[in-house]
Amino acid sequence: MKATIYKYLDEKGALATIENNSVILKTPLEYNDPFDSLFSTSDEEKDNAYKLFIDYQLFLGMHNFLLNKKNKILRFKVIAEKHKKEINDIAREIKRTNRFVSKPFLLPYRALIYSFLSKSKPQLKREFKRHLVESFKKMRNSVIVACFGSSFDNILMWSHYASKHKGACIEFEIDDDDFKNVTYSKFMPPYQLCQTLELFYACSFLNKEIDGADERYRFAYSPLVTKSTVWEYEGEVRCVYSAKKLDPKIFRGEDAEGNPALFLSMPKIKRIYLGCNATKEFKKNVKDVCGNIPIVEMEIKENEYGLVAKKPK
Repeated sequence: MKATIYKYLDEKGALATIENNSVILKTPLEYNDPFDSLFSTSDEEKDNAYKLFIDYQLFLGMHNFLLNKKNKILRFKVIAEKHKKEINDIAREIKRTNRFVSKPFLLPYRALIYSFLSKSKPQLKREFKRHLVESFKKMRNSVIVACFGSSFDNILMWSHYASKHKGACIEFEIDDDDFKNVTYSKFMPPYQLCQTLELFYACSFLNKEIDGADERYRFAYSPLVTKSTVWEYEGEVRCVYSAKKLDPKIFRGEDAEGNPALFLSMPKIKRIYLGCNATKEFKKNVKDVCGNIPIVEMEIKENEYGLVAKKPK
């Protein structure tokens, strides 16, 4: 089903968008909300995730010993030799499914992991927390996002994203499942931490890069399209893509400052709205590059906190 979306931009961004018929893509970490793409996890989920972390360290230590008999952690020897078949089965399963799943034979050895790794339980728990932070930072950096509004006359959007009403708002008509309405909530969305770690550990074991936009991570999509209720006024629409395997609609270029950037090709621009504080020079520049795209100018409503769109005189 077709939908209309809007991109609020400053002067430079608007001219570049009109000329190239594209919008810039950024990772969630590059946006102005430090809570972007964060999530909540229950204590039970965290405990299970820590156990999975321990099991992966056990498996990895035993697997490495079987590959290299000179491994420094010699205390893995007895267990590794005893469970050689199970260890090799896990390795094959990871290659086949791209997922690390804990096995019952590892459970009795969890308490031994601290001596195996020469680390205390508090040390390893701290390491696990750092590992989580780094892993999810990589995941957030592995996706690229473009953000849009759902109306052209939002006063705050003009103030925050269109250079205090001096820029423009670009209207597009889309018919694409890649575009999702953002959900607003007081609480961060719950997250399936263990399921995500199973994929992370498989990537680590296979020396693959994490790709948060991969289809296998769709269950983890919710944090990418959920924001705090304080942003509800934006009525945001988002599209999320992989930064690792670029969609055919994405191309490389430079941003307004000349830095390398990724851009999403958009449908033909339907309409251009000029801010109520747009300068004569900016209006002229837009008209010079817009071709036959309709242009309207935003004006302040009389006796009302609002905007009205009018055709240029």
